[in-house]
Amino acid sequence: GYMIRSLLCVSVIVSFFVIAGCGSVVDGTTSVMDYGTVTLPPVTPLSANFNSTVGSIPTTADTNVVTLTISNTPYPNTTTTSGYTINNIVVSYTNNPNSKFVLSDPIISSTSMISGGSVAIPMTIATPQIKNLLLTNGFSSGTPWSFYVTVSFTVVEDIGGKSVSYQNVGLATVQFI
Repeated sequence: GYMIRSLLCVSVIVSFFVIAGCGSVVDGTTSVMDYGTVTLPPVTPLSANFNSTVGSIPTTADTNVVTLTISNTPYPNTTTTSGYTINNIVVSYTNNPNSKFVLSDPIISSTSMISGGSVAIPMTIATPQIKNLLLTNGFSSGTPWSFYVTVSFTVVEDIGGKSVSYQNVGLATVQFI
């Protein structure tokens, strides 16, 4: 349990610094790219009083979905437009109050977005993978564990490869019971 937890924490911290090196932005912003702008509207998080029952392995998913919407607008009067690829999509569960205890749930390897288009990515909160990780890390029913749930991802311009990283966009606060 402790070894897995340590490895998870280290890998999350290392990947955070690698991605953060490219520059990071928050939701509700527009990023200037070479062939247009990329916009991430504010995400509507799940209710703050969200509880999820863990049960036992194998666990089942709750039907709680948060939708992440990303869009792009090509620059006017340009002859070249670019599509975009959204990759490195990872949902993180950070324990409250022990912020060093972080569980990662990579959800999609990548998805494409056409020039001038948008993409909506549904994300299930409290997946079976996360619940099983909780159980292997010592969770037992009767003692609730609370987590902040965020998503991080990178948007890459298909032509030229310019990228922008979004870090720790808030999705929910969940209490596992």
